[in-house]
Amino acid sequence: MLQNNDGFAERNTKEINSMQGTGLKDEWLVKELFKSFAEQTTDVIFITNGQGFIIYLSAANKQVFGYDPEEMVGMHFTQMLSPESIDKAVTEFRLAAANFLPTKSLVLTMKRKDGSSFQGELNGNYFAINGFTGTAGTIRDITPRIEAGEALKKSEARFRELADSLPEGVYEADSEGHLTYANKRAFEMFGYNEADEPFGMSVLNLLAQEERARGAERLKQVSTIISGRSGEYLAVKKDGTTFGVYVTTSPIFENGALSGFRGTIIDITEKKAIENALRESEEKYKAAFKTSPDSININDMSGLYVDINNGFTNITGYTEEDVIGKSSLDIDIWAKPDDRKALVAGLMQNGVVDNLQADFRMKDGRIKTGLMSARIIKLNGKPHILSITRDITERKKIEDELRAAKEKAEESDRLKSAFLSNMSHEIRTPLNAILGFTNLLNEPDLTEDERQQFSLLIKKRSFDLLNIISDILDISKIESGQLKVQNITEDLNLLMDDVYYSYKHNPQFDSGKGIEFRLNNELAADKCKLTSDPYRIKQIINNFLCNAFKFTNRGFVELGCMKADKNNLMFYVRDSGCGIAPAKQSVVFERFRQADESFTRKHEGTGLGLSIAKGLVDLLGGKIGLISEQGNGSTFYFTIPFK
Repeated sequence: MLQNNDGFAERNTKEINSMQGTGLKDEWLVKELFKSFAEQTTDVIFITNGQGFIIYLSAANKQVFGYDPEEMVGMHFTQMLSPESIDKAVTEFRLAAANFLPTKSLVLTMKRKDGSSFQGELNGNYFAINGFTGTAGTIRDITPRIEAGEALKKSEARFRELADSLPEGVYEADSEGHLTYANKRAFEMFGYNEADEPFGMSVLNLLAQEERARGAERLKQVSTIISGRSGEYLAVKKDGTTFGVYVTTSPIFENGALSGFRGTIIDITEKKAIENALRESEEKYKAAFKTSPDSININDMSGLYVDINNGFTNITGYTEEDVIGKSSLDIDIWAKPDDRKALVAGLMQNGVVDNLQADFRMKDGRIKTGLMSARIIKLNGKPHILSITRDITERKKIEDELRAAKEKAEESDRLKSAFLSNMSHEIRTPLNAILGFTNLLNEPDLTEDERQQFSLLIKKRSFDLLNIISDILDISKIESGQLKVQNITEDLNLLMDDVYYSYKHNPQFDSGKGIEFRLNNELAADKCKLTSDPYRIKQIINNFLCNAFKFTNRGFVELGCMKADKNNLMFYVRDSGCGIAPAKQSVVFERFRQADESFTRKHEGTGLGLSIAKGLVDLLGGKIGLISEQGNGSTFYFTIPFK
C-alpha cells in the first residue's frame, strides 16, 4: 500500500517499473491511492452491494460511528440509520438506482454504536460494473455545522429583536449605499413595510431631493474614516411627505476593505417644530416663559444659567442676580448628585429628558421634589439646555400619606383577619370544655368527687368565656367611644391589697411554678386617696398581672404603686419572665397584636388585653409604657393624674 512519506520512491519505484507493459501499473496505483485517501479522510467512505449490505467502510467509521470497519461489513445500510430516516434513505436510493442518478447532500439522522444519534450528510453514486451493482459514497457528520447554523440563526434573531425594540431607526447598507437591513422603527418612520421590499434601494432615496448630494458626499467621507459621521437631514417618507431626521453613519470594514455602512436614524420632527416655533414666536415664548408657574431655566452647554423665569424664583428663592453666569453646582441646587448625572446622561444620549423626578435644594436650605423635563435647543445658533420643572412636593406628600394610609388599612385588615381566626379558637376552647364536661356529668357511674371536679372545670371555663366576651365588648366600646369612666374617691391601699390578695391566694395563676408574688406600695397611709375609676384601674392591673403570670415560668412577679411626680401616680407590674424583643415592643399595645403572632405560639390569648389597657389609660388621662429586655423580664406601667 502506498504511504505518504520519504520512503515512498525507494520502496515502490522498482515495483511500479516492473509493471511497465503489464497493464497493471495504473490499476494498482489507483487502488493504492484510493486506499491512502480513504484511510486519511475524516469523511466515512462506504460501498454497498445492490441489496444495500455494506462491503466496505473507511477508517473514519471508527471516529464517526464508533464501530471498527470490520464490525459493520455485512450489516445492512439501514442499520446505520435512526428509524425516522430509513424510509427517506430507501426512497432516495431506489430513485438513484432506477435512474442512475447521484445522491447529493442527503441529510439523515444516523445512529452510533453507543445508541446516540447525529446528523449525517450523505453523497453517493449508484454503479454497475461487470454485472456488479451497488452504491459508493461518503458520509460526513454535519452536527457541528447544523449547531453552528442554529446558533447563528438565534444570534441573528436576538439582534433583530433588540434592534426592533430600539426607539431609533437602525439601518445597514452595502458599500454602494444600497439598503440591506432596517429595523421596525425605521420602517414605521418612513411609512414602509416589509412587503414593499425597500431593500436594494439607495439610502439616498430616503432623503429629500435637495439633500441627496450632501448625503452622497457624507457617505464618501464616511467611507474613508473609522469613527463615522452624524448630522441632520430632511428625509422623505414613502407617501412623499418630508420630515427632519438625525442620522449617524459609520463604515463597515471587512479584511481592511469597505463592505458597507450602518447607522441610526432619529425622527427630530418634534424637536425641529419646537425650535421653529421658538424662532417664529419669540414674544409669545417670552410671555409664557416669564409667567409660567413652573420653574423654567435655560443653561448653556457648560451648565451656566443664561435665563430663568419668575417660577424659578418663586419656587427656589433664587433671583436672576443669584444665578446668571453660575452653574447648578455653584449654587448647590442638586440635593442628590445622581439626579444631575441622570439629566446629563439623558441629554447627551438623546438630546431630551422627560419627567425626571429629582430633589432640589432651595436657597433657604429646604428640599423640594420636582418633576423635570429638559431638552437641547438652539438659541442664537448655539445649543442650550431648556429645563422645565414642576414643584410636586405637596403631591408627593399626599401620595406618601395615601400610601401610608393604604398600608395601614391593609395591615389593620390583616390583623383583624388574624384576630378573628384566633378568636374563633379562643372561644371554641372553653365552649368545647363546657360541652364536654356537661355531657360527662350525665354519666351514671361518676363519683361525687368527679362530679365536683367536672363542675369546677365547667365553672372555670365559663369564666374564661365570659372574660373573652368582656374583652370583645370593652374593645368595641373603646373604639366606638361608648365606654365611659367614673370618678370615685377610693383608698389606694385597699385597692392594692384587694388586687394583691386576689392573686396571692389563687393557685390558678401560679400553676405550680413556685413564682414569688410580692407587693410594693410606696404611698403613705394618709396620702392614698385617689379620685378616678377604681374598677378600670383594677382592670388595667389585672391585664398586666395575667400577662406577667402567663409569661413567667420561675422567679417573681411584683405589683407596685408610687408617685411618678407631683401630679401623677404610677402603677407597675414587674416580672422575671421571658421579656419582649425590641422589635415587638412597639406593637404590643396595638389592637389584635401579640409579641408572638405565630400559629405555633405557646400561650393562649386574644391579643386584646394590652390594647384594652391602653384604651382605658387614655380615657383616664394617663400614659402607658413598658421596659423589657428579652430573656430578662418586663415591667409594664401606667400613670394617671393624682388628685
